[in-house]
Amino acid sequence: MSKKFTAYHFICLSFAGIILYLLYIRLRLITSYSLDLDGAEFCYINFVQMLAQGKPLYRNPLEFPFMAVQHAPFYPCLLYYSSILMHFNLINSIHQMMELARFISWLFMLINLFFIHKIFKRIGLSFFYFITAATFYVLLITGHFYATRPDAIKTTLFTIFLYNVLRFVFYNEGKKFMVFAILFGVVMVLFKQDSIIYLY
Repeated sequence: MSKKFTAYHFICLSFAGIILYLLYIRLRLITSYSLDLDGAEFCYINFVQMLAQGKPLYRNPLEFPFMAVQHAPFYPCLLYYSSILMHFNLINSIHQMMELARFISWLFMLINLFFIHKIFKRIGLSFFYFITAATFYVLLITGHFYATRPDAIKTTLFTIFLYNVLRFVFYNEGKKFMVFAILFGVVMVLFKQDSIIYLY
């Protein structure tokens, strides 16, 4: 006998529908021809082009072109090697590189949702709490999280860091989770240096 369709099922399905719709909209934005969905995307493509031309990422900020702000090296290197893997022209294929970088951010957003679910399940919260939190997460995240920026990767690595800390500190499940926590914490900082604030 099938279970009765309740208000609980209706709310869960509604939230799931909102999540899927918003993820679909973001997926459509990935392929848009905008050169700046959010957060100065073109700067990161420029870093890839600098690597392709053999130029250093870190320059004197007092000399032209006055590059005073620069993130840690992992994200430009990830884009550089991903673009090479896709056989893109690193100087002219600007839109293709942006699509690839945005898709990577979108995938990391999904990975983040997966680990949020694992954390909720680990601490004994029902699926309803996860679907509610996931809906607000997808509704409230800024454009940085599906643009050519390291923010989605940074946040996902932080969630994985928290998951491993939870298993090591609160559930005493072995030192390997401490090692994983340290590893993901270090990699997170190497993607974006302001992540070190998260660790404190």
